[in-house]
Amino acid sequence: MNRFFFLITALFPLFLFSINVDKSVVKVETHLQMYTGEPWESSSIGRGMASGFVVASNQVVTNAHGVSHATHIRVKLPGSTKSYPAIIKVIGDDCDLALLQVDDPEFARYSEPVSFAEVQDGDEVTVIGFPLPYHTLSYTKGIVSSSYHKVYQHSGAYLSAIQIDAAVNMGNSGGPVVHHGKVVGVAFGKIGGLAVDNICFMIPTSLVKHFLREASQGKYQGFPRLGMTFQPLIHPDLRRYLDLNDETTGVMIVDAADYEELQEGDILTRIDDIPLNNDGSIYVDGARKDLFFYVFLQKHLGDTVKLQILRNQIRKDLHISIHQAFNHTPSHARLSYYIYAGLVFDSFQDANDAKDTLYLRKVLAHPVNVGYQDLQNCEVVKIGSKQE
Repeated sequence: MNRFFFLITALFPLFLFSINVDKSVVKVETHLQMYTGEPWESSSIGRGMASGFVVASNQVVTNAHGVSHATHIRVKLPGSTKSYPAIIKVIGDDCDLALLQVDDPEFARYSEPVSFAEVQDGDEVTVIGFPLPYHTLSYTKGIVSSSYHKVYQHSGAYLSAIQIDAAVNMGNSGGPVVHHGKVVGVAFGKIGGLAVDNICFMIPTSLVKHFLREASQGKYQGFPRLGMTFQPLIHPDLRRYLDLNDETTGVMIVDAADYEELQEGDILTRIDDIPLNNDGSIYVDGARKDLFFYVFLQKHLGDTVKLQILRNQIRKDLHISIHQAFNHTPSHARLSYYIYAGLVFDSFQDANDAKDTLYLRKVLAHPVNVGYQDLQNCEVVKIGSKQE
């Protein structure tokens, strides 16, 4: 009788979505050992819950913040009483995504990978997942409100995000956002407060695909950072000072330390043959992107970007190589710490790499380190003449 009831209730979501929720969406259960902020303090032990979805026969995508502190992970398909052990195969702290691997062959037999698609502002979407402590799937509907870049809370990286007004609650994180039966994003956060209503976010599929491409190579390098600061060219007095006519649009480079090809004062007018607007925005396939940085986020480290600049009223085409990723502090695999002259160092091992990374975590104020007390969460690349 119980089995018959489950089959009947499963018909409703299957009718609405071509995504097979009973085989593609999973509940992610974790046991956590939380890093408290001070390396010498005892870690707190707890349990967590998130959502995820199947991208290959034995692989599941979820949010990094839901599993980065996990000591034990299990995934469960809807309606099933059995959970399967999973391990983190690749984690991308910067984009808040993790790829889990489920080695039990039974999971591969019962699961089904999703398909991806893009979404436009105004499209209706459905968030699917396991919010709060509930054991059954939840569906919340809304529309795509806007697309822009924002700081990801988990890492501090500045990446593309899509705002939706569908409810996203604790436990929904990592679950799929669906439009016309295909996954168009990954639920990962919301803004709360008395003056805020229905502002939730999903990670766009362009970032998810970027993450999965690198994960398929066995090593995650991370998203490239912009590596430059710029001044919008909106104010008419500034444009007159720079002797720019109305046909010349773009932004002025203020600093580009990552790229020796660029100089302060260069006017960036095009990126990969896409013209820039005076506020730094661009149009890609007719859709407005709030920042030309969108083009960088489609690239991988080592890729080349074509820039057109105006320098001393002469147009130049440049090709720059992207070689810097976002610097983010790993939130997992804490190893050890060392204090010297009030400087607190600790070591992390990235889940994607066997190499240990040394960080200056914070500075304990003392006369011996006056002037350095504000340093925190800095990667150590060199000690004296020794390169780390």
